[in-house]
Amino acid sequence: MASLGIVHLGARGSFSEHAAQIYAHRARLEAHPLCASTPAEVLATLASGAAALAVLPIANTSGGLVRASLEALGAQRLELVDEVVVAVRFTLWARRAELGLEAITAVASHPQAFRQCASALARLLPGRALREWSDTAAAARDLAAGVLDERTAVLASAHAGELYGLAALLKDVHDEPDNRTFFAVLRRAGAVE
Repeated sequence: MASLGIVHLGARGSFSEHAAQIYAHRARLEAHPLCASTPAEVLATLASGAAALAVLPIANTSGGLVRASLEALGAQRLELVDEVVVAVRFTLWARRAELGLEAITAVASHPQAFRQCASALARLLPGRALREWSDTAAAARDLAAGVLDERTAVLASAHAGELYGLAALLKDVHDEPDNRTFFAVLRRAGAVE
């Protein structure tokens, strides 16, 4: 089994990390995941040679195009290796199980997550502040670490919430039951995998 670095968007537990794992399994690769905070950082890591492949979210069935990824691609000389489609299911997480919905004053997550869960949030947590975070998994990590107030809930994957030891308040919070994100697996033009 070949081994190589794959850089993805977001912290451990992100949907991009999951897409990278799906691709590595499908391609029979032993992947060494590298986390990056922005699409530009993903591509800089790839360009530096620190990773052989990059995984970026390109579009979501309910949230539309991921503009930050498309803008970062710009004039880059890259080759599309593959595409990975990931079913996106959001769970609303709290730091402690004892906190109920009535105790939640804010929700933190990535702006795409807010777009994909807008109707559910309006119905379940009307009037709560929405705090934009760099990615869904980083919001889960930061809630667990105490960076976010304990009366803040986060929208993140089941894996992210479990990874960081959070308590699930609600599962399947997304608006569309068939919510999916399309990820591009990229390499530098002319690079050999």
